[in-house]
Amino acid sequence: MTQPVCLSIGAHAGIGGHVTKRVAREGFHAGLASRRASQGVARLFGGVTAARHAVNGFMGSAFADKGIEVLVEDVESNMGLLDVVVYKLGAQVGGRTLADTSLKALGVGWWLATLGLPCVLRAHADVAWRNHAGPSL
Repeated sequence: MTQPVCLSIGAHAGIGGHVTKRVAREGFHAGLASRRASQGVARLFGGVTAARHAVNGFMGSAFADKGIEVLVEDVESNMGLLDVVVYKLGAQVGGRTLADTSLKALGVGWWLATLGLPCVLRAHADVAWRNHAGPSL
């Protein structure tokens, strides 16, 4: 039996990172997707691999042309079809109060939080249908 696959999008050293560690410990092949490398992400990745759990790291930007779709296709071709997606994009638009957040920053957070997830679903369905598995939605 193959390992189930979990992709955590927007994973850093906080909540997404802890979810990644937990699903890896529970037997999932964990995918960790981040737009930037950081010491926190490096420590997290190192800790998961040191515990001999299966984890892959992916970097990219949701704002790149088809960035989310390319990520999902990359994950599914290298790890297997997705069983679980933890989607955290748009949850953090900076360390400021709501009153001090520009309309542009709010728009970016809204776009990531609401329109990016359908891109994940569409890409997963496309890959699943191509592999004759049908989407696992």
